[in-house]
Parts: sequence; structure tokens; C-alpha cells
Amino acid sequence: MRYRIIPGTHLKISEIGFKLGSLDGSRWDTIPDKAAHHLMRYALDRGINFFDTADIYGGGRVESLLGAAFREERERVVMATKFGYESLPADTFSKSLKGMKNFTPRYLPLACEDSLRRLRTDHIDLYQIHHPDLEDGASEDLVAALEKLRKQGKVIAWGVALDPGSAGLEEGKFFLKFRKTRSLQLTHPLAEREAREEIFLEAKRYGACVISRSPIPEGFEKIEDLNRLDRGKCRGRNQAVVQYLLKNSATASVLLEMDSEEKINEFAGTCEGPALSPEETHLLEAFGQKMRPLRTDAPKHPLPLGEKLL
Repeated sequence: MRYRIIPGTHLKISEIGFKLGSLDGSRWDTIPDKAAHHLMRYALDRGINFFDTADIYGGGRVESLLGAAFREERERVVMATKFGYESLPADTFSKSLKGMKNFTPRYLPLACEDSLRRLRTDHIDLYQIHHPDLEDGASEDLVAALEKLRKQGKVIAWGVALDPGSAGLEEGKFFLKFRKTRSLQLTHPLAEREAREEIFLEAKRYGACVISRSPIPEGFEKIEDLNRLDRGKCRGRNQAVVQYLLKNSATASVLLEMDSEEKINEFAGTCEGPALSPEETHLLEAFGQKMRPLRTDAPKHPLPLGEKLL
């Protein structure tokens, strides 16, 4: 496993990150605590030290799982979580959350303390604003409150988890330029390739990094034109996508759903496989250009399965 630094910090995170939304009982069959702890510790044994969650995943359950899994090994892991949606019952997460955001300076320290308690730690390594819009970003009070938490040692660094839709890209550029965020979490990084490449360029320009989340869309395995990415046991197409994203020096980590030891082994071995050829790189670029613009209500298949890439 290789590691990269979040700019301006001492935080060294694995190129492969564990997206803990996959352990959220509100969207998946409930995973027993013992099984969840085992998966997280197994990932750490494979070199994955970066774990990303949010305070609303499972109504706080996922933060609690993460804290319990590493209560004796806190110094070995980098914990990232998010705030901004007021505490909600687990079964409401998949429903519309519009209007339930709260980024006020009064709410922020309360949310932080709740996360610290569930994570069983005295500090959060990366504390991320969860889906802010431009109006939220315009609030200097929000950044001041985050900086206060950082100076108190409760937060090592803060970042922004962008809305999965197209609108989030403008917020990302705003936070980079005017709020000097250290990291942007970008969902579906292959979609709208040209627009999203601008985010990577801006991150480099302002000394920040990009954390790529959920890069592999639904239906990806069924697209015949991508068969050329498969190299048998040496490297699969999913690993090829991760390699493609890691070629960009602005990428700090790629967050992936890993709900089994097999998935962990697959992605932990990404860098051991053969490097992408120019043809394979071009194929993935073409795939990104063909993906439909994503919205928060976008269909699961951003690319029609019968559409030709090249």
C-alpha cells in the first residue's frame, strides 16, 4: 500500500480508503457489529488506514462502529467524518434531506462533540462539511468555527464533501479559492470528466487535495466495451479505474465500498497490478466523456449499457 499526505498536515492516508457508507444499515442489510469490526481491522492489516464516515450514517451507528473497532489502535488510523445534517433516524437517510442542513456556529461544536464521543477519540483527523451550497460557503462564521475547533486540537484538518450532483463543482471551486480548504471529497469522479478535471487542477493550484468517492458506477461490470480493461488475475476493470484516478497527483485517496474480505483484497492490491497502457487510459477518458451529467436524483446507470464508447 502506498500513502499520500493531506496538504498542510501530517496526515498520511492510504491511496485506498474505506468508504464506510457501505456499512450503513439504512441502505444495506444490517451488518452485525462484530462483522463490521472484523472488516475494518482486516482492511488495516492490508494497509488501508483511511476510514471515511459521517455523523448521519446509520443515525450515528457507523461512527460508533469505527470508534469501537480501533479503540486500542487509534494512532494507526486516520478518521474522517462529516457534519451538517442534523441527527436523523437511520431509516430517513435515503430520503430527501433538503432543508435539514445545519452549519451554524452554534450547532457545529455540538455535532463535533457527538462525533468525538461515538468515535471514542479526542480528535477528528479530517472533519468535512457535508454537502454545503454557495450560501453556506459565504458564511465566514462557519470557517471561523472550524478553525476554532482546529486550534483546540479537536480537529486536525477540515475539508468539504461536495454534493454528488453537478452543482457541487461550483461550491468546490469556491471553497478552494476563498476558504482555503485542505481537501475536497468528490463523488463519481469519472462523470462529466472535463468539468471535474477542473476541480483537480484547482486543487493543485490552491495546495489542496481531492478524495475521490464511489468512482465505479452501477452497471460498470456489464459494459462490453470495457472488457479490454480486464487482465484476468493481474488486474480487473475496477482496479483500472482506481489506477486511473491515482495517476492524478491531486488525488489523495480513492474511497471504495468494501463489504467483504475479497473486496478488500481486490482493491488493496490495486497498485500491484500492471500499469495502465495509453490505450486503456484513453478508453477510461472516453467512458468519462460519455457518462451523463449527474444530479442528486440521477439514474443508477449514468451510461446506457448498449452505448458504444469508441
